[in-house]
Amino acid sequence: MSAESTESGTALSRPVRAVLIAFAVVLLVFTKDQADSWADGSRLGTIQALVEHGTLALDDTDFLWQGDKVFLNGHYYSHQPPMLALAGALPYSILHGLFDRSITDPFTYRILTWCLVGLPLWLGFVALARLLRATGCGPGWSAVLLGLTAFGTLTLPYSLVLQQHGTAAGLVLLSFGAIHSRRALTAGILLALATTIDLTAVFPAIFCAWPIFKAGGFNAVTRYALGAFPALALHFGINWSLAGDLLPIGLHLEAFVYPFSPFTLMSLTGGEQKLGETAAYFFGATFGGSGFFSHHPITLFAVFAGLLLLVHRGTARATENLPGLLPGLLAAAALSSLSIALYYLTQSRNFGGSAFGMRWFAVFTPLLALFPATYIGRRAEPLRANLKIVVALLGLWSVGAAFLGSVQPWAKLRYFFHQRPDALIAAPGHIPPNWGEHLRREWIRVSEFRQDFEEISYQRWFEDHIHRAGKLYSMRFDVFDDEQQASWHREGIAKLQVVIDGLDSINDLSGCRTVGHYWLGKLHHLLGDRVAAGREYDRSLDLHNSYGPALKGRRKLLEQQKEQ
Repeated sequence: MSAESTESGTALSRPVRAVLIAFAVVLLVFTKDQADSWADGSRLGTIQALVEHGTLALDDTDFLWQGDKVFLNGHYYSHQPPMLALAGALPYSILHGLFDRSITDPFTYRILTWCLVGLPLWLGFVALARLLRATGCGPGWSAVLLGLTAFGTLTLPYSLVLQQHGTAAGLVLLSFGAIHSRRALTAGILLALATTIDLTAVFPAIFCAWPIFKAGGFNAVTRYALGAFPALALHFGINWSLAGDLLPIGLHLEAFVYPFSPFTLMSLTGGEQKLGETAAYFFGATFGGSGFFSHHPITLFAVFAGLLLLVHRGTARATENLPGLLPGLLAAAALSSLSIALYYLTQSRNFGGSAFGMRWFAVFTPLLALFPATYIGRRAEPLRANLKIVVALLGLWSVGAAFLGSVQPWAKLRYFFHQRPDALIAAPGHIPPNWGEHLRREWIRVSEFRQDFEEISYQRWFEDHIHRAGKLYSMRFDVFDDEQQASWHREGIAKLQVVIDGLDSINDLSGCRTVGHYWLGKLHHLLGDRVAAGREYDRSLDLHNSYGPALKGRRKLLEQQKEQ
């Protein structure tokens, strides 16, 4: 029997088993019981549509009124990859058909989350435990690193909600275990599923081809590709049937332009950025308010260990002495993590949206445990006491932050008042709350956060979003010269115009059009275009003849005309 297969069959140590049992208990007890985000709401809608209506369209579901959707060929669809919803159709069909459970039932949400997220991630941690032991890391340190990964990183909050990140992370870990055991076909199946569930998993799928090739040459790569084919064929077949091409429907930017689309006022991941914006975003996503390292500093130890392995310092034996395919897997883990991080650091601006931390990094985060395990396992002597103390402090910080995020993964905790949206549009002279009072209010907001998928609630949210956008784009910035300020106002007009044109096209009678036409008038007014300003003020008053801001704007416009 080979060294690899012997290691993969090694029984898990008692400390490691204790960590796995503890994580299973947390999943059973603390998994949420309702959708509190558009992401899991749109996925529940797709599951409901598949089981109850035999379609992927959200049109007749309980979750049509949420923002994570696209409009294609006259129907609304979730813009999330469909594979996880397809998998969820099986347990929901049993719950709905045999036990008459609805998609909005809290028990349904828990069962679906356990089946689709908790179980794959737990099995992935079993695979990770075996890989940690294969590095030569002892049972105690293997349990410590596994525990810090499970309870001190992004994987904890996103294991408790119906989200793709935890599922994909578990499948990637299982695929690494399969590659270590030289099961290329299984690895292809797992990584194709991970990629079609969470597109970020395409990076480990690409980089894992190298250790697979090292293990068995082109024959192994062929088995890897054959394993990947069914899931990829289904994924691309769905894309073709809905959009007429192979591009994932979430990447069809034109499909996000429809009445009440939040993305007409928000930037989608992949949007163009300037260098200065990228630099500021890089800091915020690494060490700032949504920072990966500031929330999970134990990952700094993992990065440090990886760098030491790279330069062969501080280790008694280099990585080439590792058994089997571990050197190739370490390289795949490093390249995958770096690629995912660089992609989102350069191609996004919203820190994962209304969510805890950089949630996109959850897919590769568990892989980072392989680096300190290898570092510790390759050393001739134990870690020094002062380094153990540092690791303990970083671990305590990380566990605390992860549990904080688990309270409500879909409400971003803002640590300072200036990070709040209302601070950006606060009136001049506004006195912000002190830091303690601000944190108290933030804790209440996060702990009581609940998402409502009712039509009227969504329209109120959208109306407020238009108001905030209008106020933001009407602001005067001291750092802008006249041309930059005018360009800022014109950008606001362009974004609002798309929104209002869509609402006008369906003759929407909610307050959104009233507010939108007023802000269009305000921005035109600021640019000195009084004709356009008057036209938009009048349209706002046609919809609501006593709307105060539009009346005030019209009076100010008339006063200026009289003065001339």
